[in-house]
Amino acid sequence: MNEYSLAKVQHNYYRRSKTNRKKYEKLLSNKTLIWGGDYLHSMLMFNYICTEIVLFEEDCRIYKLEKLNSDLGKPIFVECKDKKYLQALENKHFLDSSRGSIYGLKCYSRIVVKNKYISGFEHFPDYSTCCIFSPFSEKGQIEELINITKDLDNSTVSDIIRNKLSEYITPYLMQVIKTNIINEKITDEEIREEYVSMISDFVRMKKKLLDNGAGK
Repeated sequence: MNEYSLAKVQHNYYRRSKTNRKKYEKLLSNKTLIWGGDYLHSMLMFNYICTEIVLFEEDCRIYKLEKLNSDLGKPIFVECKDKKYLQALENKHFLDSSRGSIYGLKCYSRIVVKNKYISGFEHFPDYSTCCIFSPFSEKGQIEELINITKDLDNSTVSDIIRNKLSEYITPYLMQVIKTNIINEKITDEEIREEYVSMISDFVRMKKKLLDNGAGK
Protein backbone atom coordinates (compact mmCIF):
# COMPACT_ATOMS: atom_id res chain seq x y z
CA MET A 1 0.00 0.00 0.00
CA ASN A 2 1.65 3.24 -1.06
CA GLU A 3 1.03 6.72 0.33
CA TYR A 4 -1.57 7.61 -2.30
CA SER A 5 -3.63 4.42 -2.18
CA LEU A 6 -5.87 4.95 0.85
CA ALA A 7 -9.13 6.88 1.00
CA LYS A 8 -11.71 7.20 3.75
CA VAL A 9 -15.29 7.17 2.45
CA GLN A 10 -18.25 8.16 4.58
CA HIS A 11 -22.04 8.13 4.18
CA ASN A 12 -24.34 6.31 1.81
CA TYR A 13 -21.99 5.55 -1.07
CA TYR A 14 -23.75 2.33 -2.05
CA ARG A 15 -27.28 3.52 -1.32
CA ARG A 16 -27.36 6.03 -4.17
CA SER A 17 -28.04 5.60 -7.87
CA LYS A 18 -25.88 3.52 -10.18
CA THR A 19 -24.87 6.73 -11.99
CA ASN A 20 -23.53 8.29 -8.78
CA ARG A 21 -21.67 5.11 -7.85
CA LYS A 22 -19.96 5.06 -11.23
CA LYS A 23 -18.95 8.71 -10.82
CA TYR A 24 -17.38 8.04 -7.43
CA GLU A 25 -15.79 4.78 -8.51
CA LYS A 26 -13.88 6.59 -11.24
CA LEU A 27 -12.74 9.16 -8.71
CA LEU A 28 -11.55 6.39 -6.41
CA SER A 29 -9.79 4.23 -8.97
CA ASN A 30 -6.53 2.70 -7.70
CA LYS A 31 -7.43 3.54 -4.10
CA THR A 32 -7.83 1.19 -1.17
CA LEU A 33 -11.07 2.24 0.51
CA ILE A 34 -12.09 2.41 4.15
CA TRP A 35 -15.90 2.32 4.38
CA GLY A 36 -16.74 4.56 7.32
CA GLY A 37 -13.53 3.39 8.92
CA ASP A 38 -14.24 4.29 12.56
CA TYR A 39 -13.27 0.80 13.71
CA LEU A 40 -9.89 1.14 11.95
CA HIS A 41 -9.11 4.61 13.21
CA SER A 42 -7.18 3.49 16.29
CA MET A 43 -4.91 1.33 14.11
CA LEU A 44 -4.32 3.86 11.33
CA MET A 45 -4.22 7.18 13.19
CA PHE A 46 -0.51 6.92 14.01
CA ASN A 47 0.53 6.03 10.47
CA TYR A 48 -1.81 7.98 8.19
CA ILE A 49 -2.77 11.62 7.84
CA CYS A 50 -5.56 13.34 5.91
CA THR A 51 -4.08 15.53 3.16
CA GLU A 52 -7.08 16.32 0.97
CA ILE A 53 -10.87 16.54 1.04
CA VAL A 54 -11.58 14.90 -2.31
CA LEU A 55 -15.37 15.09 -2.21
CA PHE A 56 -17.92 16.54 0.20
CA GLU A 57 -21.44 15.70 -0.94
CA GLU A 58 -24.55 14.77 1.02
CA ASP A 59 -24.40 11.17 -0.19
CA CYS A 60 -20.63 10.66 -0.18
CA ARG A 61 -17.63 12.19 1.55
CA ILE A 62 -14.14 11.16 0.54
CA TYR A 63 -10.89 12.03 2.31
CA LYS A 64 -7.45 11.25 0.96
CA LEU A 65 -5.07 9.67 3.46
CA GLU A 66 -1.31 9.48 3.04
CA LYS A 67 1.16 7.37 4.93
CA LEU A 68 3.22 9.37 7.36
CA ASN A 69 6.92 9.43 6.61
CA SER A 70 7.88 11.91 9.29
CA ASP A 71 7.00 13.14 12.77
CA LEU A 72 3.31 12.67 13.60
CA GLY A 73 3.22 15.99 15.40
CA LYS A 74 4.26 17.99 12.35
CA PRO A 75 1.32 20.16 11.20
CA ILE A 76 0.06 19.13 7.76
CA PHE A 77 -2.36 21.41 5.95
CA VAL A 78 -5.28 19.87 4.07
CA GLU A 79 -6.08 20.68 0.44
CA CYS A 80 -9.71 21.45 -0.35
CA LYS A 81 -11.00 22.95 -3.60
CA ASP A 82 -14.70 22.54 -2.88
CA LYS A 83 -16.15 25.16 -0.51
CA LYS A 84 -19.01 22.80 0.35
CA TYR A 85 -16.69 21.35 2.98
CA LEU A 86 -17.27 24.54 4.99
CA GLN A 87 -20.62 23.01 5.93
CA ALA A 88 -18.53 21.18 8.54
CA LEU A 89 -18.41 24.47 10.46
CA GLU A 90 -22.01 23.73 11.40
CA ASN A 91 -21.26 20.34 12.94
CA LYS A 92 -22.67 20.01 16.42
CA HIS A 93 -19.78 19.89 18.85
CA PHE A 94 -19.30 17.08 21.32
CA LEU A 95 -21.81 17.27 24.21
CA ASP A 96 -22.32 20.96 23.29
CA SER A 97 -19.29 21.60 25.50
CA SER A 98 -16.87 23.09 22.99
CA ARG A 99 -16.61 24.74 19.60
CA GLY A 100 -16.49 22.56 16.57
CA SER A 101 -13.39 22.31 14.43
CA ILE A 102 -12.60 21.51 10.81
CA TYR A 103 -9.48 20.32 9.03
CA GLY A 104 -6.58 22.78 8.88
CA LEU A 105 -7.27 23.95 5.34
CA LYS A 106 -4.32 25.29 3.39
CA CYS A 107 -6.48 28.03 1.85
CA TYR A 108 -7.00 29.50 5.36
CA SER A 109 -3.54 28.69 6.68
CA ARG A 110 -3.29 31.86 8.79
CA ILE A 111 -5.87 30.55 11.28
CA VAL A 112 -4.73 26.91 11.43
CA VAL A 113 -3.82 25.84 14.96
CA LYS A 114 -2.30 22.75 16.55
CA ASN A 115 -4.74 20.18 17.88
CA LYS A 116 -4.79 21.07 21.54
CA TYR A 117 -7.55 20.53 24.07
CA ILE A 118 -9.12 23.59 25.67
CA SER A 119 -12.21 22.32 27.51
CA GLY A 120 -11.20 18.67 27.28
CA PHE A 121 -14.24 17.82 25.16
CA GLU A 122 -12.90 18.81 21.74
CA HIS A 123 -13.24 16.34 18.89
CA PHE A 124 -10.61 17.06 16.28
CA PRO A 125 -10.95 15.90 12.66
CA ASP A 126 -9.83 12.31 12.13
CA TYR A 127 -6.25 11.77 10.91
CA SER A 128 -5.24 15.38 11.58
CA THR A 129 -2.50 17.18 13.46
CA CYS A 130 -4.02 20.65 13.16
CA CYS A 131 -7.41 22.28 12.73
CA ILE A 132 -9.41 25.49 12.43
CA PHE A 133 -11.80 26.34 15.24
CA SER A 134 -15.32 27.14 14.08
CA PRO A 135 -16.25 30.80 14.61
CA PHE A 136 -19.79 29.68 15.47
CA SER A 137 -20.62 28.62 19.00
CA GLU A 138 -24.40 28.47 18.41
CA LYS A 139 -26.55 27.44 15.45
CA GLY A 140 -28.58 30.64 15.88
CA GLN A 141 -25.52 32.67 14.87
CA ILE A 142 -25.48 30.98 11.47
CA GLU A 143 -29.20 31.45 10.88
CA GLU A 144 -29.00 35.13 11.82
CA LEU A 145 -26.00 35.72 9.57
CA ILE A 146 -27.65 34.06 6.57
CA ASN A 147 -30.81 36.10 7.10
CA ILE A 148 -29.16 39.52 7.47
CA THR A 149 -26.88 38.99 4.44
CA LYS A 150 -29.63 37.79 2.13
CA ASP A 151 -29.50 39.39 -1.34
CA LEU A 152 -26.44 41.48 -0.47
CA ASP A 153 -23.31 41.72 -2.61
CA ASN A 154 -20.08 40.06 -1.54
CA SER A 155 -18.38 43.26 -0.41
CA THR A 156 -21.29 44.23 1.84
CA VAL A 157 -21.45 40.71 3.27
CA SER A 158 -17.76 40.87 4.19
CA ASP A 159 -18.26 44.27 5.85
CA ILE A 160 -21.13 42.91 7.94
CA ILE A 161 -19.06 39.90 9.01
CA ARG A 162 -16.14 42.18 9.87
CA ASN A 163 -18.40 44.32 12.06
CA LYS A 164 -19.87 41.28 13.81
CA LEU A 165 -16.61 39.36 14.16
CA SER A 166 -16.25 40.07 17.88
CA GLU A 167 -19.45 38.06 18.41
CA TYR A 168 -17.75 35.03 16.88
CA ILE A 169 -14.09 35.42 17.80
CA THR A 170 -14.14 36.19 21.50
CA PRO A 171 -11.04 37.52 23.31
CA TYR A 172 -10.61 34.08 24.89
CA LEU A 173 -10.78 32.27 21.53
CA MET A 174 -8.35 34.79 20.04
CA GLN A 175 -5.89 34.06 22.85
CA VAL A 176 -6.25 30.30 22.31
CA ILE A 177 -5.62 30.76 18.58
CA LYS A 178 -2.55 32.94 19.17
CA THR A 179 -1.15 30.43 21.67
CA ASN A 180 -1.51 27.44 19.33
CA ILE A 181 -1.28 28.96 15.87
CA ILE A 182 1.05 27.27 13.38
CA ASN A 183 2.54 30.50 12.02
CA GLU A 184 3.61 32.43 15.09
CA LYS A 185 4.35 35.57 13.06
CA ILE A 186 0.69 36.12 12.16
CA THR A 187 -0.84 39.27 13.66
CA ASP A 188 -4.23 39.66 15.34
CA GLU A 189 -5.48 41.62 12.35
CA GLU A 190 -4.40 38.90 9.92
CA ILE A 191 -6.22 36.33 12.03
CA ARG A 192 -9.39 38.42 11.97
CA GLU A 193 -9.21 38.99 8.22
CA GLU A 194 -8.66 35.28 7.54
CA TYR A 195 -11.77 34.50 9.57
CA VAL A 196 -13.68 37.18 7.64
CA SER A 197 -12.58 35.51 4.41
CA MET A 198 -13.59 32.03 5.58
CA ILE A 199 -16.97 33.12 6.97
CA SER A 200 -17.67 35.06 3.76
CA ASP A 201 -16.94 31.93 1.73
CA PHE A 202 -19.20 29.97 4.08
CA VAL A 203 -22.09 32.42 3.60
CA ARG A 204 -21.74 32.34 -0.19
CA MET A 205 -21.67 28.55 -0.15
CA LYS A 206 -24.76 28.36 2.08
CA LYS A 207 -26.69 30.77 -0.12
CA LYS A 208 -25.82 28.75 -3.20
CA LEU A 209 -27.01 25.54 -1.56
CA LEU A 210 -30.20 27.20 -0.37
CA ASP A 211 -30.87 28.57 -3.84
CA ASN A 212 -30.45 25.06 -5.22
CA GLY A 213 -32.73 23.62 -2.55
CA ALA A 214 -29.91 21.69 -0.90
CA GLY A 215 -29.35 23.78 2.23
CA LYS A 216 -30.19 22.63 5.71
